[in-house]
Amino acid sequence: TTLYDWIRAWTLVPGGEPLTASELARIKGTNREWKEENGRSSAVGRFLKAEDGLAHLRLKDGKIVNVPIKSLCKNDRELIYRIMNSQ
Repeated sequence: TTLYDWIRAWTLVPGGEPLTASELARIKGTNREWKEENGRSSAVGRFLKAEDGLAHLRLKDGKIVNVPIKSLCKNDRELIYRIMNSQ
């Protein structure tokens, strides 16, 4: 994760406490539902990294997708910010 990515995520969703090491490990090792802001679609997968304004997710079928962070719902953007703030 670059400084640019951290700043970009922060400007999308300011605030949020850093995650503990155990929370970070659990989130990175568990599939969860990632939702778009408009509520029209979602994907189930694990967070891999955030880079260049994209969230890289590994879907349940193993496929890796890159989703624009700004298109995700507020809760997901906040979670990504907290992940980036915790690394």
